[in-house]
Amino acid sequence: MRCLTTAAIAVITFGSTVNAADLPQWVKGPVSGLVFGCQEAKQKAPKPEAYVTQGDLDGDGQPDYVVEIAKGCQANRDLYCNDEGCLIDLYVSSQYGQMGSFKVKSFKFARHGGKPVLIITKGGAACASQPGGVCTETLVYTGEKFTKAP
Repeated sequence: MRCLTTAAIAVITFGSTVNAADLPQWVKGPVSGLVFGCQEAKQKAPKPEAYVTQGDLDGDGQPDYVVEIAKGCQANRDLYCNDEGCLIDLYVSSQYGQMGSFKVKSFKFARHGGKPVLIITKGGAACASQPGGVCTETLVYTGEKFTKAP
């Protein structure tokens, strides 16, 4: 039993996919808006869970959620993506709501200084001073918002 608990914690900490039926309402609502946007544009909408990755962002051991617009239809990408990346929205269980949005090319869950963090890769104007125009930031949740990790 202890091995199963440890494995479950590792999955929540480092990110995993989620079943749409398991999503809390405060995440289902925004995701359904993205699906609706695809339908309005007469484009095939992915399943709601295709947009969502779960992991622990606030350190409470409960699943938090990253909604990734890039996984949607072309209408979603046209609205929410540019050369910096595509929008991700961060939903934190301890606040039961959205606590941040960032334009990213990619992201991953990790730990930094013993705390859960989200490592994001951006491009375009946000990283114009960097070689190749790509940069990485490590974000940590302060209890109120996401900021760059020290």
